[in-house]
Amino acid sequence: MIGESPRQTYSIRELSRLSGLSSDRIRAWELRYGLLKPRREPSGYRTYVAEDLRLLLAVRRRLEAGETIGKVAARGGEALLATEGKPGPVPDDRMAAALRASILSLRRGDMRKTCLAIDEASRLADADEFYRSFALPLLVEVGDLWAVEALPIWMEHFVTRHVRRRLEALWSAEEEDRGPVAILFCPEGELHEISLLGVAARLRASGYRPVILGQNLPVDSAIQAAEAHRAVLAAVSVTYLKTPAAARTLAEKLAVLSKKVPVFVGGRSAELYRKEFEAAAGVRVVSFDDLERLVPAPAPTRRRR
Repeated sequence: MIGESPRQTYSIRELSRLSGLSSDRIRAWELRYGLLKPRREPSGYRTYVAEDLRLLLAVRRRLEAGETIGKVAARGGEALLATEGKPGPVPDDRMAAALRASILSLRRGDMRKTCLAIDEASRLADADEFYRSFALPLLVEVGDLWAVEALPIWMEHFVTRHVRRRLEALWSAEEEDRGPVAILFCPEGELHEISLLGVAARLRASGYRPVILGQNLPVDSAIQAAEAHRAVLAAVSVTYLKTPAAARTLAEKLAVLSKKVPVFVGGRSAELYRKEFEAAAGVRVVSFDDLERLVPAPAPTRRRR
């Protein structure tokens, strides 16, 4: 029997068959996470090597253990291959267990068990912790599955709505009228505002009083709201911009808002078009994990009477 050469090549169809992952999913991971870097033949076809197959098998094992593709891909191919056969410890706590249960149930299409896991997680933490440790990684997984057509759109809407209801309930239970105001909104054309609730919970935990203005909001209206609320900060969620030109147009509008308050922009499109946004005066791109480090602590304010 001839042994496998380390430089043996595979077509994407062969790689799909050997890894147990669909061709569409492999291509999506290439585009979104840069996990694989296939070689292009003169004919235009992609070819892969044995290392690519080992990497996909390592990724698949971690997904089956309940990890999310975003977290797995963030480690990088070299790190994943270096730990092949030595999976890292999985935190043994109830929140991590609820996250694993929700992801595995979601992949099986079991909406009842997915929702039960979401409910369990919402009973274990405040709004900030629930969003950071549970909702955010679950929603990333939902988006990834939807992007490769492994999740019907009705399931994506159903799960997102259930997460949002739980997050809103936690948010309402904790609401306090104190601290300097931070306005939060999605600009025109952006219809997914669930991330605003997570950012609001994080800002509240940091001492701000978040005011959520909602989705599809013209920047001119956000400027009026900033003045009316005497805001000291604006957080903007941007996910679905399609071109650098669209990002530049929005960045120019946000630069006008930044003359009133510092503007922090986050979301998938903000990361994708970071250069365009940060070319605008007073606009800064931040990730959710960097909020506490990059957003300044609020100055003390008197509570309103």
